[in-house]
Amino acid sequence: MKPVENLEKMGRQAWLAGLGLYGTGLKFTVDMLDKAYVETNSTVNGLISRGQEIQTELERKIFHNELLEKNVNSLKDKLGLNTVDEDPRLVSLTEKVEALALAVSKLVEAKQSAQQAAPKAEVKTATKAKKSPANPKNSVEKSTEQPD
Repeated sequence: MKPVENLEKMGRQAWLAGLGLYGTGLKFTVDMLDKAYVETNSTVNGLISRGQEIQTELERKIFHNELLEKNVNSLKDKLGLNTVDEDPRLVSLTEKVEALALAVSKLVEAKQSAQQAAPKAEVKTATKAKKSPANPKNSVEKSTEQPD
C-alpha cells in the first residue's frame, strides 16, 4: 500500500470511529431521555392519582363542613340567634344598663355627701341648742304658735 492510501484508510477509520462515537452517544442520550420520559410519565401519573385522592378527600370535608354549617345555621334560626333584631335589642339594653349605672353612681355620691354633711349638721345643731334659752315654756310656745 502506498502511503497516501494508508493515510486515506487511517483518516477513513478515524472518521468512522468518530461517527460510531457520535452514534453511541446519541443512542445513550436517546435511551436516557426515553427512560426519563417513561419515569416522568409514571411520576406524573402517580402525582395525578394522588391529586385525585386529595381532591376527593377535600370535597368530602368541604361537603361535611357545609352540611355542618347548614345545621348550625338552622339551629341558630330555631333559637332566634340569626335575627337582625338582636343588635338593636342589645344596644337598647346596653343604654339602659349604662343609665342605671349612672343613676346608681349619682345616688352613691349623694349618700356620701349627705354622710359627710351629717356630722357638720350635728355640730351646728348642738351649738344652736346651747344658745337657745333654758326656759322650755318659751320654746314650746314658739313651736306651738301658728303662723297667720
